Amino acid sequence: EKERHFKSSVRKKTLDPVWREVFARELRQPKKDDKTEGTWSPPTLRCICEDVDKVGSADFMGCVDIALTPLLEKRETLAGWYALGPDPDGKSSSNVSGEIHVSVQWRFDPELDFDPWCDEEGGDKPPNELRIALAKGRDLSVKDKPVLWGEGTSDPRVSFSLSVLGNDKADTPLKPWHSKPKKKTLNPTWNETYTHALPPPEEGEPGWVLTATCEDIDGMSSADFMGKVDIELQSLLKEPKRRSRSWHKLGAVDGKSSNVTGELDVIVQWRYNPALDFDPWLDEEKDPKHADKDPNELRIALVQGRSLAVKDKAVLYGAGSSDPRVRFKVTGTKDLHCTSKCIKKSLDPSWRETFSLPLTKDYAK
Repeated sequence: EKERHFKSSVRKKTLDPVWREVFARELRQPKKDDKTEGTWSPPTLRCICEDVDKVGSADFMGCVDIALTPLLEKRETLAGWYALGPDPDGKSSSNVSGEIHVSVQWRFDPELDFDPWCDEEGGDKPPNELRIALAKGRDLSVKDKPVLWGEGTSDPRVSFSLSVLGNDKADTPLKPWHSKPKKKTLNPTWNETYTHALPPPEEGEPGWVLTATCEDIDGMSSADFMGKVDIELQSLLKEPKRRSRSWHKLGAVDGKSSNVTGELDVIVQWRYNPALDFDPWLDEEKDPKHADKDPNELRIALVQGRSLAVKDKAVLYGAGSSDPRVRFKVTGTKDLHCTSKCIKKSLDPSWRETFSLPLTKDYAK
């Protein structure tokens, strides 16, 4: 894990400050296979106290290192007064005194244990479904500046879109969609999954690119650009279980804000879903006994829909949704019609229903 930095708020005009602030960062213990004897030790938490002025850089007031080894051994909280000491590198002022009271805990957070589909087997059949999971973001850029003091924050949301490799203007089968916004955080946790009934392009056709764009969402103004990343999907077919999980670094785009930092934790998988392999009547053979008979039945199979229109707008945040159903009617008749069931809150509904209507060639009578 690379170093993580976070700062408290500033306390004005006091030598006995009270903060009562809580910070949480993801920090994992390496797996047993990664612990080479003699080369690994738990990280250290360094606390640096500074005097902050509007004009000029902060003045060093002391620091203390807190070893995290006891947190692994006893799984207890470390809490107490720690005496501030001089700069270990000897580069800052030696005018140091006082103590700070700190409480530190290394715990298990179930929200961070989000790893969907990791135990599923890939299967041998060609994939027919694209699954995407947005887990976390870290060290994102500040878009909401502090009014007086502080570090500022953002309200990040991630939008996803699909494009054709090498041709951004080409049509694709999916409309863009986005995550829920997270309020006032630069290290958001979403743990959201998205599933689309979509096979990979045919052999010889250009592949697809998944674009994730992070934005700061404000209720009163347009979204502020926080960075984007492109994820090429064709290479997933060569991965174990056709699945990939990575921290993707956000990048800048010409014409948009250059204030871009941080990464997104995204999981992508192609997989075969047997529920999508719906093809009724495929195994039925023509009955030669009735080859000379006129048809007297119309059969309809409603499989699924995708990228349907939003009819139920979101109240505050979100993209809205719909509750679609499909009605069929044979024109020129009065009674030959049928209606599917209603699928709640979906723009990519799956019905898999079959209907039969008595229909002969003299239906008009």
